Amino acid sequence: MFERGNFRQKIIYQSSLISFSFCVKQAIEARRMNNFTETRKLFIIRHGERLDHVFGEQWPSLCFDKNGDYKRLDLNMPISLPSRGRFLDYSLDSPLTNVGLLQATLTGEALHEAGVRFSHVFSSPSFRCVQTAANILKAAKIDESINIEPGLFEWLGYVYAKVVPTWMEPAEIKSFGYNVNVDYKPFVDVKTLLSYQGENCEHWYERSFTLAKNIVREYKDGNILMVAHGGSLDTLTRQLTGRKANSDGDLADFAQYCSVVTVELGENGHNRIIEPPVEPLSHGYNKPYEWQRLLD
Repeated sequence: MFERGNFRQKIIYQSSLISFSFCVKQAIEARRMNNFTETRKLFIIRHGERLDHVFGEQWPSLCFDKNGDYKRLDLNMPISLPSRGRFLDYSLDSPLTNVGLLQATLTGEALHEAGVRFSHVFSSPSFRCVQTAANILKAAKIDESINIEPGLFEWLGYVYAKVVPTWMEPAEIKSFGYNVNVDYKPFVDVKTLLSYQGENCEHWYERSFTLAKNIVREYKDGNILMVAHGGSLDTLTRQLTGRKANSDGDLADFAQYCSVVTVELGENGHNRIIEPPVEPLSHGYNKPYEWQRLLD
């Protein structure tokens, strides 16, 4: 096609192909995003990395003195924490690590880049979930308040069969600077939730399904975000998308921190799980550096 030595013509031709290919990719991406935003979606996201999973359940006893004053012992610990009535309540209601806060921020930024907006936001009463929701919304540039829904809390069997967390009240969380809707009336209040303590796996699925169904039915305009726990990504979506409940109660391993599940909400309850509009979030585990070994 090209004469020998006609490099200029060849370069122009190749540049045109590259430009054309880029335009095609842009058009395909734009069409994909238009299709994505045409129908209403339910997003369910697991919270970020939690402090007790990195530093153990005894971390509050190490970081708080007898007067309740907090001091971090590692750079992955937050610089400060909200002061609550009993600092030991953090043992069962863990905050996020700094890495967890970053995970939520990265997820929010990706959602913003994908053009995702939320009209309604719900969070488990766990402080780590509220923190995750807050950071996602901030990074996604979405100014929606967080509805704290106790019904989104994880399975009240297994770990919580005998003891449950003491959660902060919505007004208390709001006083610490979080955009929480203190007027929200939950579908499952704390008193009702605690009556389920010791529930079996089947009840957990039914509780989650009933909650998801009611929220989708009640809040009919715009996308919905729920920030909850590892197993929630299955319990909140399985029956909602026409599948049978899973008999396995240990589902957290299937969902990494800040994993995203997206449900396309169709007419007459014809819902389906679709590919999320954001990439997955992978990370390693960084062990503490034992600098004292250099002294040996």
